[in-house]
Amino acid sequence: MEISNLLELSYYLAFLNYVLGAVLLGSPLPFASVKRLGYNMMKDSVAGFVLITSFYIILQLINFLRGLIGSNTNDFDSWFTTQSITISEKLVSLKLVLLASNPLLRSLIEPIVSVAASLLSTAFTSLFLLRIIYSLVMQKGSVLLSLGILLYTVPLGIFKRAGSLLISFVIISMIALPAIPNFVDFLASNIVNTSGSSTQTLELIAYPLIIVRDLSGNNLSYSYAKFYLASDSNNVIAAYPADVRGIIDCRSLNHGLPMEKNIFARVELYGWLFESSNSIYITRDCLERQCVLSLKISSIMTSDAPYIIIHTPYNIVAYNYSIHNVGDNTKQIMIYIVTSSNDEFYITFPATTKILLLDINDANTSYRVIEWSWNGVSGYTYVSRLNPGLNKIDILYNYTKPPQPTSEIVPYTSNNNATENTLENILSDVISILIISTFLPSIYVTLILMATNALSKILSARG
Repeated sequence: MEISNLLELSYYLAFLNYVLGAVLLGSPLPFASVKRLGYNMMKDSVAGFVLITSFYIILQLINFLRGLIGSNTNDFDSWFTTQSITISEKLVSLKLVLLASNPLLRSLIEPIVSVAASLLSTAFTSLFLLRIIYSLVMQKGSVLLSLGILLYTVPLGIFKRAGSLLISFVIISMIALPAIPNFVDFLASNIVNTSGSSTQTLELIAYPLIIVRDLSGNNLSYSYAKFYLASDSNNVIAAYPADVRGIIDCRSLNHGLPMEKNIFARVELYGWLFESSNSIYITRDCLERQCVLSLKISSIMTSDAPYIIIHTPYNIVAYNYSIHNVGDNTKQIMIYIVTSSNDEFYITFPATTKILLLDINDANTSYRVIEWSWNGVSGYTYVSRLNPGLNKIDILYNYTKPPQPTSEIVPYTSNNNATENTLENILSDVISILIISTFLPSIYVTLILMATNALSKILSARG
């Protein structure tokens, strides 16, 4: 219903109220209460006429008073947007702190983060409700005001109290609600530190599962990966050993790697150092779940780790291989390699592996022996010659499980402050947000309701 229709209907109701009041006041009934009712109805109808005729004057007065106290609708919109973004950022920060912490610490701080997230959700809910009230009052204020006048003019004063409350609430709210940012900023400057967020940039750390593989895709048991960033190849940021399956499980180690950075690795295995042929890049998806990544060591052509590894010749063109079980703890590796020129062929194995046969091109092959000792494991490397073109290699060996290397774990250390300090900063911000977006606006709305009640009592002539 349009405002003009509401005001017209209010006029007719006020007129009807006046007529009925005059009838009761002038009636011959000898009851004082009837005379008093008629008098009050006539008085209310006059007040209704005043409200109807001064409707647009009231709206102009509201605009004048709003400008007088410095209320600006654009300020409220900007304040609401800022607070909503801040709450959303803190919710994300809490989630990142939880996911970026190591699994042991995560179990300790999860209840704290849950409570803080619940408080932020409460703050966002209260802020959203305030926004609904503000939008309703500012966009439909004139309609609500005319509806309040309509209720006020209903005969016999049936809805007089409700009408006066609605009129008072609309008038006070249209004047005062846009000034909430000024009120909050004034008090918040004396209560909380609003100079800037205390939350520092948090470096994200994930705990992926990394599989170390040779050129043929076989897992490299007991390999030891030293990680470095592409931007600084001389600085080892972390070093983690693979287990007997050739897997580095960062979650089990309780040590992670930085996210969203290109990370390469130098892999040690049985006294040799190999460069990874690919980098790993940990995305944000790895915060939600444990990602499975792969490091390829192209310098190792194939392997039967942890028993034997076959180095990749420098001048290799193509190759093919197969591994067969030929007896108890005995295997045979058949390899066909095409090289472009003379080359050297390296076989590395721990001392628990015994080479029973090494033939190249169906001839008993001589080789040079290199002894090595690495992280508590000792063994040998055989070096023999390859001719240009196709070479057929036959290796027969007996094996037992070697001891596990004593590779040292070098955990990744973030350059930022510890997670505990970051969490403390975020929790401090959560308290500030609650004060700014919930506590102080609640006080302000309470003051509006108190003013509404006082004005409604004046309109309804109740002291």
